[in-house]
Amino acid sequence: MTDDPMVPLAGARRFWADAERTGPPPARRRPVPDLTDFAAFAARTDTRDPVWLSPVLLAGLGVFCAGYSAVPGTGLLPLSQETRRVVLLVLTAVFVVAALVVLLRNLRRGDGELRRLHRRFLAHGILTEAFRTSLDVSYGESFQPAWVLIEARVPDEQAARLHAALDGWLAAVGTDPALSRRISGWFRAGSGLVPSEELFGPDAVGGYLAGPSRYGHWKIVLPRAGAGPMAADRGSWTVLPVRDAGEPSAPVPTIGSVR
Repeated sequence: MTDDPMVPLAGARRFWADAERTGPPPARRRPVPDLTDFAAFAARTDTRDPVWLSPVLLAGLGVFCAGYSAVPGTGLLPLSQETRRVVLLVLTAVFVVAALVVLLRNLRRGDGELRRLHRRFLAHGILTEAFRTSLDVSYGESFQPAWVLIEARVPDEQAARLHAALDGWLAAVGTDPALSRRISGWFRAGSGLVPSEELFGPDAVGGYLAGPSRYGHWKIVLPRAGAGPMAADRGSWTVLPVRDAGEPSAPVPTIGSVR
């Protein structure tokens, strides 16, 4: 067996040629969200854990200590009742103060980081329409699908051809369990973002195969901090989920044969 990492992709380019010959219809594209305004970007972009997550956990520990201080001695703390109560109340105060400090730090740091991300998005970010696939790229037992991303800025004809080629290729991969496992392994060995040119050739510009992500219709492909604006290395890019707005019940778009 060959160790050539590109072997799993053998034959992928024919789906790009087939998409041209069949003449895919114009893509039915969703209205593109406007994230140029910082407030809209901050409200809809998933960039990190919520600023309140750690403070709530710390405050919860404080509440636990406060409640536990009122419970008669259980033997868990080999102290007198009064000393035990004082220790627990001190811990309560420490956790509450820590929660406030962490919350203020997160708010201050989070706003600055978001503004830097927004500037990178305006300068170099790529907004993409997202499609869930049936390709399992998880490292464990639970199913975690890869996603197909198609740039919102590409013309409708190119978007339709990308969709048709990726749909055909993923459907074919899904019918061959051995090939599906090899493609999954090849993907996991990479950086988590594969340009469509790598699958279909230099003309297939505007699409990506991306790793597991939060469900939604849109995602942002963004250069990592310190990376060149148009770095050729795919590892220089990251994917940020975009929250859907005003359509909570809309089905997640799919591509290929989806389980």
